[in-house]
Amino acid sequence: MFKPMLLLLLGLCGLLLALPATAQEKGLKLPEVQEKVKAAKEGVIPKLKAQSHCPVSGEALTGGEKELAVTYEGHQVRLCCASCEKKFRDFPDRFLFQMFQAGVKPKNVQSTCPVSGEALGKKSVSLWFMNKELKVCCPKCAIKAEKKPATYFDQLEGRKPQSHCPVMGNPIDRETFSIVQGQKIYYCCPGCSDKVAADPNQYFQEAAAKKVAFEPVIGKCPVMEEPVKDRRWWMTYQGRKVYLCCKKCARRFSKRPEQYLQSL
Repeated sequence: MFKPMLLLLLGLCGLLLALPATAQEKGLKLPEVQEKVKAAKEGVIPKLKAQSHCPVSGEALTGGEKELAVTYEGHQVRLCCASCEKKFRDFPDRFLFQMFQAGVKPKNVQSTCPVSGEALGKKSVSLWFMNKELKVCCPKCAIKAEKKPATYFDQLEGRKPQSHCPVMGNPIDRETFSIVQGQKIYYCCPGCSDKVAADPNQYFQEAAAKKVAFEPVIGKCPVMEEPVKDRRWWMTYQGRKVYLCCKKCARRFSKRPEQYLQSL
């Protein structure tokens, strides 16, 4: 009786020690590993299949002459024709979310780590945010990327933090800013804020074209007005980065962004 009990206790000790060891090997802390397991159980990281249909038109992709591929945030998305490209470019995250709901992933085409700038190698780590894969060169970079993933997707898309006034084009004064639709916009002088307030869409669209990333103010979800605690749910819409509290709110925002922007 004593020997089987001893073997059972030794087995349990080995099991308890195995998870922290695995976490350390991957460069992750135990709470972070537990969070990943919980996310997987909740379906945040589903089984994903390769793309076979255009996310805009829904047409099957057969390799025809009119088909094309566009790159967005380190991913390649296939489209059936040029007319679908404009619709996709207007709000890429809407169509990526539709792909996510269908269990489809775009093809990752990264070659470098957005955290360190190093080339991706055998030790690279993949992090998943909805159906977007963020590849980093090592476990240390994975921990950094987990804390603010949207920042590193910005880097993959070539977006850079704001450095010049959206109105005059002069260097910004970090003491002069306003909050517009959940974005902190800096100016060169106080008078410029009135012009942005009068026509925010114009300046957001211009910033998006120049790949300028304004600083998002992370507070309440614009859909449910609940506090945003998880930075895994966000969408970039025409120069604005909007954080949502959950998957359901991401779906609603993707369908009617202009409506929910008014509550920010």
